[in-house]
Amino acid sequence: MTLKKICVVGTHQSGSTRLFNLVRMIYEKKGKIVYSRWNISPEEIKEAGSKYDIILCKIHDTNINYLNNYDIILLPIRNILDSAISSGVRNKKNSVQFYIKMCNNNIKLFNKFKSSANFIFKYENYNVYYIKLLCATLNIN
Repeated sequence: MTLKKICVVGTHQSGSTRLFNLVRMIYEKKGKIVYSRWNISPEEIKEAGSKYDIILCKIHDTNINYLNNYDIILLPIRNILDSAISSGVRNKKNSVQFYIKMCNNNIKLFNKFKSSANFIFKYENYNVYYIKLLCATLNIN
């Protein structure tokens, strides 16, 4: 197998960790050796490239050029208010200003990365059929 480099990038509280772990587990179940972590540097990519089948990164925000280090870009998205409420619960924040800030931040991140994404993974569409579409994007059965 040729080295495949995948990055989960973008919005907060939108299923990015679930997507990251799903991709990791799909490849591990296929017997692939996966190097997975947060914010992998280009130097780490080069070093890991000879030891792993898959490099899988998760990062919420980065320079758009950073994505050039990857073959496949996955962008999670979730109902914007649900994401903000989830973040509010997690961070014990409950103000209108906080929710507006979180909504605006996720809109900004989504718009920043949508043109680079190979697959936009909608939180609300999570099911077996949708996972099969993801697998088609990853070119894996």
